[in-house]
Amino acid sequence: MRILYKVEEFSNIALSINVTFEIIKEIAETIYKNYKKYDAFIVLCGLDTICYVATIISFMFENLSKLVQVG
Repeated sequence: MRILYKVEEFSNIALSINVTFEIIKEIAETIYKNYKKYDAFIVLCGLDTICYVATIISFMFENLSKLVQVG
């Protein structure tokens, strides 16, 4: 079995108090563009932004058939 993965880096690095909807939208658009290519998605972020990003993404990706994990 072969596992394929891709690392996508974003230039917008922000603390949770500075995270804007545009940053979350960029993450969501990247997942949307690559949705058919991969079986799951992992969004890595700092400890201060995990709750904020995970909450917004969970509402943006309701009813998906693929895993989107924020950690």
